[in-house]
Amino acid sequence: MNIKKLIIGAPTPDRDDPRYKDLRETSEKVGEKFADNSGLSWLCVRIHDIAMHHRKAFLITVFGFVIGLFIFNTIRFVHALSASKGRGGHAVERVDSALMQGDRMRNLKNVEGYE
Repeated sequence: MNIKKLIIGAPTPDRDDPRYKDLRETSEKVGEKFADNSGLSWLCVRIHDIAMHHRKAFLITVFGFVIGLFIFNTIRFVHALSASKGRGGHAVERVDSALMQGDRMRNLKNVEGYE
């Protein structure tokens, strides 16, 4: 594989390309069968019907959900950031400080006569 193909990628086959016709048809059949067996096709039809009858409510619900998740992620990010400030810097610094604290405890035990 040459570098140009790796960076740019392989060309997407045309929908009517005869070389990929069998692969496309079998993939579509398998996908339709899975959707029918799992109930996804019924769910999609139901959601589409609700969206068509109640357009504004559907848009408010969908965008409200997206905005709510964005706010939730922002809050979690701020919480994680503020929690990390109290316990020190990077993981390497925390490991080093724990190792140094362990060395100090061993030295104190030797000085006090503990074995």
